[in-house]
Amino acid sequence: MKNSVGSVDNVYINFKKNTNNASTASSLDGHHLPDVTYSKHVALGVGCPQVVPISGPYSQPAAQSRKRQLLCYGANIRSLYSLENNYGLHKILEDKSPDLFFLVETWHQESNIKALQNKRYATLFSPCDDTRGGGVAIIHRTDFIVTLLFPEFHSRNFLLARVSSVSAFPVLLVCAYFPPDHMRRRQMISHFARVLDHLRSRYASFGLIFFGDLNADLVNDSGSPLCTKFSRLMRFYGLETHAVREPGSYTREQCGRSSYLDYFLTSGVEVKELSLRGEIGASDHRSISCVIGNFDPVRRRRNKFFSKVRARQLLNHLVYGVDSERLLSQSALPLFLELSSRLKLHSVVFEPRPRSYFRAIAMVEDEIRGLAPNWN
Repeated sequence: MKNSVGSVDNVYINFKKNTNNASTASSLDGHHLPDVTYSKHVALGVGCPQVVPISGPYSQPAAQSRKRQLLCYGANIRSLYSLENNYGLHKILEDKSPDLFFLVETWHQESNIKALQNKRYATLFSPCDDTRGGGVAIIHRTDFIVTLLFPEFHSRNFLLARVSSVSAFPVLLVCAYFPPDHMRRRQMISHFARVLDHLRSRYASFGLIFFGDLNADLVNDSGSPLCTKFSRLMRFYGLETHAVREPGSYTREQCGRSSYLDYFLTSGVEVKELSLRGEIGASDHRSISCVIGNFDPVRRRRNKFFSKVRARQLLNHLVYGVDSERLLSQSALPLFLELSSRLKLHSVVFEPRPRSYFRAIAMVEDEIRGLAPNWN
């Protein structure tokens, strides 16, 4: 069946590159798929046996030894407009300080929700449309460089971005929501497969961090036709499914029935410390956290600039403060060192423009010299 997004019956065979020498084939939905070779750095999906580490066209390079770990959270929040949900979300941001937070079912109707404004975080939203439900978003620290990638693939329930890192290969972020009804879920599976095919053709190697609500219980109902299709898809593209497999684990409880629907999927990155958390506000889904190891993001330079108001405040502290006599009686170097330490308390990050910085510094220097003419 054809549709605007594509048919699930033919997307799995789009990738044909480097498969002429394949001696065996696997079958999915009646089509033959080429064997795919994985390196030892690509984790395999649910039910996929270990393979001999051999090089392939899309093998992931080994993660270099780096210092930082990345704390990621993901949740189906079921509306960002709920005050209770917003309070729970901001409490996690303040208490846990995650580096990335993936949100599905945001139900947003605008690209700049004031309730999400936070000095330490920025938010990327999926495109808005007339749909009331759905919607995904990625919250990231403001000092991370996270940019939207290939906007032609973005939809109401699908968002693709890239986080700049020190690694030799790009690290991509995907946040997606797979609707519960059969037709739209088939379309989303097809769309996700096409995106992965495009990424494979564009990049020789890449790392992938995916979070989404699949609306499929791969933990407690792995033998169902839908879960089997998801498992084959993940094996084919070399994705590892991360789930807490302890007895009684679930991410959603509805009408007395517990289901495991929300997952982190990764490729080419190290995942550890996967944990199930509590619900956010009034949402009936539990949040999930994990740590991405050996990951060092590129950080923005937080240059400090100064306004006239801040400069006058600093000057008042220096000249009219309790210890003003001690400060002005010091030699140049001790005074400069103490002045440098106090500048941090009166700075404004990125505001105003740099020219105000130089004007403020000149004003401080002139007024100090006027008040302390003997200072050298």
